[in-house]
Amino acid sequence: MNDRLKIISDNENNSIDEDDGTPLARGLKSERVIDLITLSTDQSRPELQIIETDTPESIENFFSLLEEKLNNYLDYLLDGHFASQFPQYTQGTFAEAHPLIVLQMPEATDPDLAATLQQMLEAFSNFLKSTKIGFERRFPD
Repeated sequence: MNDRLKIISDNENNSIDEDDGTPLARGLKSERVIDLITLSTDQSRPELQIIETDTPESIENFFSLLEEKLNNYLDYLLDGHFASQFPQYTQGTFAEAHPLIVLQMPEATDPDLAATLQQMLEAFSNFLKSTKIGFERRFPD
């Protein structure tokens, strides 16, 4: 299943789909794409980032797209695909470092949507504690 995931390899969003030559897009609407793999600011652990620029209110089927994207990231890590494709982030000095899934997106302006999103992300974060995978939500500057 995860061998169909695509990875954007740089911050400039210049990655190309090797199957059909089209540019890969980031965000929730591209649920089969790992938006960015990088190291944390202190260089201590790998981060797999979901980068969404649209507000939650503007995305049709927001919660189902977010759930699909989070599950794909989780599968990618737990099924060993990340470790096999990026051994430099799972061996040596990173052998004990636990990866971090980062959701970077604007804050919801609708209070009900924001509350539901907060509950969903708390449940996801609590589940991840048993996997030793971290989770963090960030807001764009």
